[in-house]
Amino acid sequence: MDKMSGSTPRVQRWRAIKIITSCSEDTRLVSVLISQTLLNVAVCFLAEFSFKISDVESELQHRRAMDHFLH
Repeated sequence: MDKMSGSTPRVQRWRAIKIITSCSEDTRLVSVLISQTLLNVAVCFLAEFSFKISDVESELQHRRAMDHFLH
């Protein structure tokens, strides 16, 4: 038994493992939050990009129709 803390080495190891586990849990949480944020940004970018592509396609179709109508 450790005189300073009043606990056995087994309890001290358990406390150390618990601290390490809780730190890695926080690290996992942060990495999940970062990856979720990056995923959300990517989805928003792709959605905006697809809207722009559809706008360009509709503009091209409109111009082709007008060209066909005029000629």
